[in-house]
Amino acid sequence: MQWQKNDVQGYGQAFVVSEEQKLEWADIFFLMITNPPQHSTYKNWPLIVPGFKVSEEILANLALLIKMKENSLKELHKAMRLGMRMNYYPPCSKPELVLGINPQSDSGSITLLLQDDDILGLQIRHQGQWIPVKPLPGAFVVNVADAVEVWSNGMYKSVEHRAITNVRKARM
Repeated sequence: MQWQKNDVQGYGQAFVVSEEQKLEWADIFFLMITNPPQHSTYKNWPLIVPGFKVSEEILANLALLIKMKENSLKELHKAMRLGMRMNYYPPCSKPELVLGINPQSDSGSITLLLQDDDILGLQIRHQGQWIPVKPLPGAFVVNVADAVEVWSNGMYKSVEHRAITNVRKARM
């Protein structure tokens, strides 16, 4: 990736921060946009699709579920960052030595994830165990992130997740 100060957009691999970390086996393409638009450069973004408001619909329904006003979560996002990340996981001959993506929870409010239809890769931590998330063709996985856990007073928990590699097949 071509990194500039405070800019982690582009194509490449994740950072190596220590000798002890398990390396990630993924190529990453990442774009970031900031709302309101005057805080963003749009230099890497394709044309924005104005009718794509899935996250707004989810936030409105989530607000109602946690007994807030319908627009309250949207209002908390007056200035927000939207990221689009595409991960490519090539086949790996020694998957026990690496992970696709290391365990993490997402720091924002929600993550919309479209999985590869026929290859297991996403896992969530539940009661101390890593549980595979079976892909449903054409469906999004919606991960609740750290901010929603705080805003809901823990009613909705941020999900710790990771991605694993596959010996025989590549995955997006």
